[in-house]
Amino acid sequence: MDNRRVYEDQIVSALRGLPHAALAEVLRLVTLLRDQCRAREQRPESKRNGRASHERTRRLLSTSKTNWAQELIRDREDRL
Repeated sequence: MDNRRVYEDQIVSALRGLPHAALAEVLRLVTLLRDQCRAREQRPESKRNGRASHERTRRLLSTSKTNWAQELIRDREDRL
């Protein structure tokens, strides 16, 4: 936790050295970085290992009342 305080102090001193007009851009960048870090933390383990997880696709297909793939193929065949 002590390292965190050191980093926070360095960030604050760097911000104080910036012109007022740049602060909005810095806030945008910090928000973007925060969101990326949160997304990495929430990512399933299988995606972190470089393997795609198809769990969401399986859930969508299992709840589908129709065979949407066959309907899509029929739609495309009608256009030919």
